[in-house]
Amino acid sequence: MALFSKKITMLLSLAALAFFLFACGDDNGTGSSDNIESSSSSHTDISDPLSSSSLQKISSSSMEGSSSATNNSSSSAAKSSSSMVPESSSSGKEVSSSSSLALKECEGIWNPESKFCYDGTLYNTCDGIVYDPPTQFCRDMVIYSYKCDGKAYNNFTQFCSDNSIYEKCGGKTYDLLTQGCKDEVVLSKCGELLYDSSVEFCSNSGIKKYSGVFIDTRDNKSYKYTEIGTQTWMSENLNYVPETGNSWCYGADSANCDTYGRLYDWDTAMEGAASSAANPSGVQGICPDGWHLPSHAEWSALGTFVGYNGTALKSKTGWDGTDDYGFDALPNILDVSSGYWWSATTEDYVYYGAYGWNVSSGSLGSYIDSKSSTYAVRCVKD
Repeated sequence: MALFSKKITMLLSLAALAFFLFACGDDNGTGSSDNIESSSSSHTDISDPLSSSSLQKISSSSMEGSSSATNNSSSSAAKSSSSMVPESSSSGKEVSSSSSLALKECEGIWNPESKFCYDGTLYNTCDGIVYDPPTQFCRDMVIYSYKCDGKAYNNFTQFCSDNSIYEKCGGKTYDLLTQGCKDEVVLSKCGELLYDSSVEFCSNSGIKKYSGVFIDTRDNKSYKYTEIGTQTWMSENLNYVPETGNSWCYGADSANCDTYGRLYDWDTAMEGAASSAANPSGVQGICPDGWHLPSHAEWSALGTFVGYNGTALKSKTGWDGTDDYGFDALPNILDVSSGYWWSATTEDYVYYGAYGWNVSSGSLGSYIDSKSSTYAVRCVKD
């Protein structure tokens, strides 16, 4: 009986010890189903590209933070498609920024899985990979380096020409043959000299100033002008878009109008006015206020003053002339050997025709053509 009591006592002690150990374990939080559920309920699935945790406000600090965790591949590739080799980083490593300087912030909200910010500009990632926009670009979801004859360059500050790397001028590329850079401003070349083509022109006798510049208040375009004898001519072709009539830019490209002027048929150039043979014509036509379409007689007066020397009226930098007067004539884009302009005068014996003037080869002369043809317009100051 005593032995049985001892066994009962021992079993009770073991049961008490087990209960004590279980109670201590629960107080320390181990094995609690409540704590596990709480932890998982605060977790956000970042695989969802539209989840709030994966959308961030773009800033330079977030860009720098991202860059510090990324790797830049040491391999490079040529820009030309014939020799392009993709960066090794495109296999899954992000490309870090080339600059550690503070960058401009981008406005708005972005999804870092598809966009990234660099110096105030938002770019698409390259198949989810961030790259360095100044030195790299993305094509067909593969990252490449900008290369010039095998040498890497910064596309933001440099450009490649004839397999050589040059610094941009005020952030702009330029034509090395006809332009130069001075004080971060792109200027035109006149031989070895640089000049500002907005107020100056290049002639055989050196750099000269235009007589002035005026603004066409209809569209705020500016035009240079020059004094030749007793007349004041526009030094560039008119580029005004009328509300009605027939006018166009070659190739439907506004850049051609910016360079060569707009082409008009005669009726559009005259804006319904009657033919005039007077000097001055008195026909404003499509010209700006204070200017008029020159008559056949006014063109003849110009020819007399310059000795009908077309070369003297041709641009020295844009054509093959000497540009002695700042007339700066350019060839017609459809016929690069000649320049054509309308007059305000019709031919009495050809009811459908009107006088035009042209510079062809080395001379200035007149012609008669159908009013439906399209030519450039030069205006003369009233």
